Amino acid sequence: MILRSFLKLYLWRMTALLLAKKGPQQRVIIFHDIHAFQEAPLRSFLSFLDASTAIQTTITFDDGFHSSYRAIQALKNRKAIFFVAPEFINRAHTNRWQEFFHHNLLRTEDLRQYELERAVRPASWDDLRTLVKLGHAIGSHTMTHARLSKIRSQKELEYEIIGSGDRIEDMLQVKVDHFAYPFGDLKSIDERAYKIIRRRYRSCFTGIRGNNIGNENKYTQWRDPIDLGCPIKYQEFLLQGGFDWYYRSQRSRLAALSQ
Repeated sequence: MILRSFLKLYLWRMTALLLAKKGPQQRVIIFHDIHAFQEAPLRSFLSFLDASTAIQTTITFDDGFHSSYRAIQALKNRKAIFFVAPEFINRAHTNRWQEFFHHNLLRTEDLRQYELERAVRPASWDDLRTLVKLGHAIGSHTMTHARLSKIRSQKELEYEIIGSGDRIEDMLQVKVDHFAYPFGDLKSIDERAYKIIRRRYRSCFTGIRGNNIGNENKYTQWRDPIDLGCPIKYQEFLLQGGFDWYYRSQRSRLAALSQ
């Protein structure tokens, strides 16, 4: 077991070193909820990013969790984009947020393991106003965290895509230019949704890994999900493009779909 772990770490490191020779990386990081036990690994990860010269990063948080709002202390001088679903934020001061979390975000029968009262309850509109005052950006993540490719109604699509950005602007009195579609994969968006996104927003963020240097399409901003439970060396491997080859076909297909 020790030998296997050593070999994996060695391969990650050697591959990362080879990939680093290909040039700099512009990566966009995705976080969601930040549990209490992840706060120290988050600080370590951000320290690693601060020390890196080859990897330039933008930090994003999806969904609108209160624990994401608390994570700003670890960001220090970094500015992030928080993609939120207004109908989730609306439930911050009610008992209905757990129902929303169950049906729209996690879809599981057992919620106890997710430290509900701490990690995955929604941020409030006042929390978001504080983020804006601190210089962070707020983007739309649809109105209800909907899988856009499953919506057949044009009116409902516009409600989810356009209505969400308009609601955020109305509540926070800020311009909302950025959009990240929920679930982030190729199957969760289609051409109809993209046409509406392009009408309303200046950029769209995915959940597909990739280097954004040379990516001139603002509607296919690639993003890297990061598991804070993994070693820093593995995270470095990912951010230096270790698995980019696996997503090459998805990036190509999504780029064509977004035109």
